[in-house]
Amino acid sequence: MINLKKLILLTTIISLQVHGVTLDSKGSKFDNRAKKVKFEDVFFKPIPFENKYDADAQLGIYRDKVQVRVPFHLQPFGRDMYERGQLSRSSTIFGKKNPAVNRTSIFGDLRVAAATNEDAKDRKSELNTRLNLDVDYQFTGTERIHAFFRPFDEDGNFTGYTMGDDENKEFDSQFDMKFETLFFEGDLGAIWGGVRGKYSTWDLPIGLGLLPFIFHNGIWFNDAVVGVGITPFTAINSSFFDISNMDVTFFYANDKVNTAIQNVDDKASIYGLNTWIEYYGGYWEIGYGYTQDDDKDIRNEQDYHNAIISYSHRWKDIASFSYRVIGNFGQKKSPINDKRTADGQLYLIESSWMTKTPYTLLPYVNVFFGNKQPQPLARAAGGILQNVGILFEGDGITNFQTLDATANNTWGGAVGLEYLFALNQQLVLEVATVRAVGGPGAPDRKVFDDEIGYGVRYQRPIAQELIFRADAMYSNRSGLRDLYGARTEIRLKF
Repeated sequence: MINLKKLILLTTIISLQVHGVTLDSKGSKFDNRAKKVKFEDVFFKPIPFENKYDADAQLGIYRDKVQVRVPFHLQPFGRDMYERGQLSRSSTIFGKKNPAVNRTSIFGDLRVAAATNEDAKDRKSELNTRLNLDVDYQFTGTERIHAFFRPFDEDGNFTGYTMGDDENKEFDSQFDMKFETLFFEGDLGAIWGGVRGKYSTWDLPIGLGLLPFIFHNGIWFNDAVVGVGITPFTAINSSFFDISNMDVTFFYANDKVNTAIQNVDDKASIYGLNTWIEYYGGYWEIGYGYTQDDDKDIRNEQDYHNAIISYSHRWKDIASFSYRVIGNFGQKKSPINDKRTADGQLYLIESSWMTKTPYTLLPYVNVFFGNKQPQPLARAAGGILQNVGILFEGDGITNFQTLDATANNTWGGAVGLEYLFALNQQLVLEVATVRAVGGPGAPDRKVFDDEIGYGVRYQRPIAQELIFRADAMYSNRSGLRDLYGARTEIRLKF
C-alpha cells in the first residue's frame, strides 16, 4: 500500500529540484545558485553603543515638538486643507467607488516690483503690480475644476506707475477678470469605476478646457490653449526594452495658440503628442506637433511640423546633462511678406556640475546653436531660450531687459553659479553671450551682431509668506545702445 504522506513529500522534493530549489537537513528551502560562505567576524561591525544614555533627550523627540503655524489661505467652503480630527463622511453622489471630496481653495501670490531699465530707445522707471489668483474646486479624489486669473494686468500692461526719460509720469490702471486658464482635470478610469460601482483596473487621465501645457522644461511648449489632453498610456514598463516607466500624452488645441504663424486672422491649431521615457540610464522626452494655419483666406499656407527630442542623464559623480534638439520643417513662405517664420533647428545642451556641497553650490553651463528661425510649438511669452539662463528670462511684471532669446541664426550660452546658503537664500551670478552665426554682418541679423551680458539675482524669505528678490543686468551690444536693468520685488504668497 502506497504511503500517501511519503508520496506527497517525494513529489514536493522533485518539484523543488526542477525549479532550482533544494531542502537542507532541517527542511529549509534555498536556491541551488546560492552558496554558503565561511563565517568570519570581519563581516560584522560592533553593535552601536552610546557611552551615556540621556533620557531627557529621548523624550525631547516627542515632548519638544511645537505646532507649525498654518500658512494664510482662503477656504470658502468644503473641507479645509488643514483640518483637525476625524473627517466627515464623504458623499457617494459619483458612486461608492469614487467618493466626493468637495474642497475649494483660493491661493496665489501678489507681486509688487520696482525697476529701472534702459533699452535701445530710452530709460524707463516702473512700479508695477501683478496678482496671480488660482481657484481650485476638487470634487473627488481625482477630479477637479481649476481657474486662474490675473486681475491687475491685461495684454502685457500692468497696473502701475511709469516715468520715462522725457519726464512724463503716468499711472496705468488695468483690471481684467478674464480667465487665463479654466479647465477640468480627472481620470476617466476612476469616473467609470464610480459609475459601475467597481474599482477600475485602468487609468485614463484627461484635461479639457483652457489648459496650460508645459513640455520639455517649458522650452518647446509653454502656453495656455483651448483644447484637450489625454494620456492613454501611463506607467508603462518593459524589462525587454529596459524601460522602467513611460507615459504618452496626446493633445489638440484650436484657440489661443501663440505661434509664429503670420496670417490675417492670427489663428492656428496644433495636433501633437509627447512621451516621457525612463530608459538607458537616463530620462527621455520626445514630442511632435503639427501646426495648422486656420486663416480662412489663405488656409494651409503656413502649416508646418515641429519635433523635439530631449535626453537627460547623470555622468558619474561629476555632472548632469540635458540635450535638446528642436526642428521645424515643411512651412511655405507667407503670402503676406514672402518669408517663413518656422524653418530652423535649435541645439541646446544644459549642464550642472557637482561640488563638495552639491545641494547648495551649483555651477552650470548651458550652450546653444540656432540655425535659421527655430520656433517652440507654442509659447505665451518670452523667447525659446528663456530657460537657458537668468539673462534670457523676463520677469513677467516690468520691462526688465534680457539678451536676445530668439535663437535666430545665433549661437552662445550662459555660465553661472548658484549658491543656496543653508537652503534659505539664493544668489545667482551669470555671464552669457549671443553671437551671430557667420560673424559680424551675417545674413538675417539686422538688429545687432553679438552681445555679452552680466547678471545677478538674490532672493530670500523675509517672513513666512513674504519673499524679497533683487535682480540686475548689463549687456554690451555691438551696433546698438547697451542695455541695463535693475529691479527689486516683494512677493506675498497665500
